[in-house]
Amino acid sequence: MKTDKRKGDRPETLSQAINWETVKGRYRRAGLCEGCAGQAAYGHQISFTRINPPCDSCRGRVLTDRVLRQQGGRGQLWVNGHWHPVVSD
Repeated sequence: MKTDKRKGDRPETLSQAINWETVKGRYRRAGLCEGCAGQAAYGHQISFTRINPPCDSCRGRVLTDRVLRQQGGRGQLWVNGHWHPVVSD
């Protein structure tokens, strides 16, 4: 039986929360909806394999060069559907 990895996560620190808000804002300005921007920010913190896939309206969007420079290409891979959430039994 698999255990949910999230149960072992430590509470986030203030600096992690501030960083999450910053990254989320970058994805919002790049055109992702509120929910997907938040998921992308979590992806940078905990791994893109542990978050939900993008919604239908955000899936396949092309992120801005600025976001790609600041955050790297992992977010674009996730938006394109190349990352899948972990499924626990």
